[in-house]
Amino acid sequence: MRLSICALGLAAGMATLVPANSASADVNLLLSKMGSSTTTSLSVPAGGAFDLSVYLQTIPVGQGSAPQVTGVDYFLGSKLSGSNVSGIFTLSTQTFPSTFNSPTGNAFSSQVLSPISQDIGSGLTDTFNGTPLSGGPIDIADYHVLVSPSAAVGTTYTIGIVNNATSQLGYAGPAPSFDSGTFTNVGSVAVTVTPEPALLSVFAGIGSALMLRRRRSVTL
Repeated sequence: MRLSICALGLAAGMATLVPANSASADVNLLLSKMGSSTTTSLSVPAGGAFDLSVYLQTIPVGQGSAPQVTGVDYFLGSKLSGSNVSGIFTLSTQTFPSTFNSPTGNAFSSQVLSPISQDIGSGLTDTFNGTPLSGGPIDIADYHVLVSPSAAVGTTYTIGIVNNATSQLGYAGPAPSFDSGTFTNVGSVAVTVTPEPALLSVFAGIGSALMLRRRRSVTL
């Protein structure tokens, strides 16, 4: 498992792999509508836009304590009926509402999900002296997502947190060892494409014209 979190200076301490389903704790990376960690279904017009948030959640199991995390690696991918789909969604911007404000991969740039993004993870700028995140859900990253005008109306696509072809998503624990692990659960959202507002206006106008014509016919 390769984590580009080591770019933050964690390379010396990421040799120990923590099992994803450790008996001591769960570490989840959730995906949902911005502002709500539980809203995972959206309706968006073709050619429109929406905002997504990535939430980190650590949960103790039994008498253990919630694990601490100093950085995460993850990718976003798009699917249709379980199969990869490209060119429907564009990650336009990325913002960091928490202290995880240092990219673990390359600096973010606008990118089309074709079908999987670059590593868009983040972590503490100072991993040795910064305060690790724990508990939550904690909003660690927000994305403004554009929908292609050619997206099929009435179709439900899925955007989810995924692996890419060469690297696994995962997290780094606290200093000094920075033990690495894979997430217990990762999230996804269902995005249903609706007609563009301009088309809805056209349909509404046609409907109004037909109703007016029908009324005139009845009056005559």
